[in-house]
Amino acid sequence: MKTPDVWSIATQAEATEAGMLGHWMMAQRVLLMRESIDEGNGFLVMEAMSIICQYRLPVPDWLAADFVKRVQKVTGREVRSWDDAFGSPIPKGGKLPKLKFNEDFHGMIYMACKKAIKSNEKLYKPLARRELFKQVAKEQSAVLSKLLGKKIQISGAKVERIFSRWNALVKRKPQQNAR
Repeated sequence: MKTPDVWSIATQAEATEAGMLGHWMMAQRVLLMRESIDEGNGFLVMEAMSIICQYRLPVPDWLAADFVKRVQKVTGREVRSWDDAFGSPIPKGGKLPKLKFNEDFHGMIYMACKKAIKSNEKLYKPLARRELFKQVAKEQSAVLSKLLGKKIQISGAKVERIFSRWNALVKRKPQQNAR
């Protein structure tokens, strides 16, 4: 049986059945970047290419074309620097530790929410959604504080935003003609 192309899998269930859930989630993450890339966000071109290389995904034609165009601007001496072609890796006013935190720990927080929701469904009197996110925030704040060696405080509202964004990514159908 031929392994399906990660870009042609439509749902999380199909990805799970094909044994490609992790790869599919990363492909969905790249697809979420497409609109911003099409609007000129070069930094996301680099990030998307990094994800594709890390997970050994096939490169969609639209991304390959954008990447090559930007590299050729540098190699053809049309721009002075890689930052001119792809944009600065740190947005104006951005703080590196905060940016790194978001990238590294949002997935962990999402998974903690999924686990809490599943456990909560089995309770006689389930927690209200907002209370559940507050509980996850408290638990994850403790975990991250211990892991990072400094006090980290995450609000229930922040956990809910992280969960909603990641949940949309997981449940989202891929765009037509991703390749």
